[in-house]
Amino acid sequence: MRLLRWMLRGIWRVLRGPRNQVLVTTDMLTFRDVVRYFTDNRPADPGIVAGALLRQRRGSKVRYVHVFLDDRDKTVFGRDGVPYGRIVRAAQVDDELATAFGRSDNDLVIFR
Repeated sequence: MRLLRWMLRGIWRVLRGPRNQVLVTTDMLTFRDVVRYFTDNRPADPGIVAGALLRQRRGSKVRYVHVFLDDRDKTVFGRDGVPYGRIVRAAQVDDELATAFGRSDNDLVIFR
C-alpha cells in the first residue's frame, strides 16, 4: 500500500494540470492506443522501465492518465519537473482495455 501511494504521488501531480501536460480528447481509447503511446512516445530517459495508466472518474467524465515509471514504480519527471505522460479524456474504452482494468474498481494498470 505504501508503494502504491508513493507511485501515485507523481500521477496526482499530472492530474493537477501542469501547464505543459498534453491533454487529448477521444471518443474511444483502446488498449492498442495505450501500448502505442507508451512505445512511440517513450522519453529518452534511461530510468524508464514501464508505463502506468490511471483511470480517474468524476461523475460521467473519465480521465486516463498515462505516466512513465522507473524500476521502483515511481513516476519519472522531466527536467522541467513535469511528469512524462499525458491525460486522455475518453467517452469509452474497448473491451481489451476494460478487461485490463478488470470489472472491479481497479483504476490502475501497469504496462511492462
